[in-house]
Amino acid sequence: MRAVFATGSAPREPLSVLSVGEVPEGPLEALPSGWARVRVAVAGLNHHDIWTLRGISSRPIAYPAVLGCDAAGWVESYGGSPDGPSEGQPAIGTRVVVHAVVSCGECDGCRRKERCARMALLSEGNLRGTLGERVDVPVANLIPLPSGVSFDAAACLPTAYLTAFHMLFEAGGLRPGQSVLIHGGHGGVAVAARTLAALCGAHVIVTSRTEAHLPSTGGGAELSGGGLLPPADGVVLDGDAVGKIFALTGGRGIDLVVETVGDATWELSLKVVRTGGSIVVSGATTGSNPGAGLNRIFWKEIRVQGVTMGSLAQLETLVQLVAEHRLNPLVAGRFQMEDAAGAFACLLEGRQPGKVLVEVAPGEAGL
Repeated sequence: MRAVFATGSAPREPLSVLSVGEVPEGPLEALPSGWARVRVAVAGLNHHDIWTLRGISSRPIAYPAVLGCDAAGWVESYGGSPDGPSEGQPAIGTRVVVHAVVSCGECDGCRRKERCARMALLSEGNLRGTLGERVDVPVANLIPLPSGVSFDAAACLPTAYLTAFHMLFEAGGLRPGQSVLIHGGHGGVAVAARTLAALCGAHVIVTSRTEAHLPSTGGGAELSGGGLLPPADGVVLDGDAVGKIFALTGGRGIDLVVETVGDATWELSLKVVRTGGSIVVSGATTGSNPGAGLNRIFWKEIRVQGVTMGSLAQLETLVQLVAEHRLNPLVAGRFQMEDAAGAFACLLEGRQPGKVLVEVAPGEAGL
């Protein structure tokens, strides 16, 4: 099958090992019971894919490594069942979005129906990624799409929007009227968090290194590529950032910080979060070893929690929000699979806010 894959690792120049071409596909008869083969319509890019190109993964990487965690498409076949789906499974041809988290099914967490201790994401280890014509996934990871949810919108959800949802509402306990500080104005999780926090009725403040990546003057909504980016207050990451953030919160400080940047913003996060507030961490794009600032953490009684992805039930909630026209994920750009290099360059450069999508089956994105 045709796919986008890494031919090796390149820590300094990740796009140099990016390739598009044919890769071997496992025979259908080898697909185990409890698994489904999905024909991919649209796949979404994430910085997780950049880490894979750099050679960094939670599992040993086997090359060629098909990239991608996010996908929406159609159920093509089921493993171990020549007669088609079992009772309760989506029919062949059903439009679905794929949950990217694959659990082991055996650890204590899985037995308690909690977080798997050995979870992996699609594209890690021996799991094929979604940037190919087909992807094999556990049947339990399939969520049928309502007729009003496009493949484009669905492909935005499984990583960035799911992580943001988990950070804000499960880990952060966000409530209407509270303040949220989101670092990195154009990042996938940052844009998703901004959108979902605004939907909740929170006061959203966005930081960025440059004025260009901040909300437009006056807090007006922005439209880019598809989907609406809600208004927010913006603060440049400079020497006056702390004072500006306290001024925007009436001197109280931030209720919840969405931290995905790491070294470059950690000290600021500790300074501006209110006493008894929360910092939820899901990434560290500028480095993962900042000064801990333990004195601020214990003195201000700050809650710090890490988040990786989210649950199937949370992804189902996001799909329903899209179906109800309450959530319209922002798309930064759409690319054909043959222009994967352009798609990854768009992701790396952060040209536009929102998700970068790859149309694996051209012409099907809007369905």
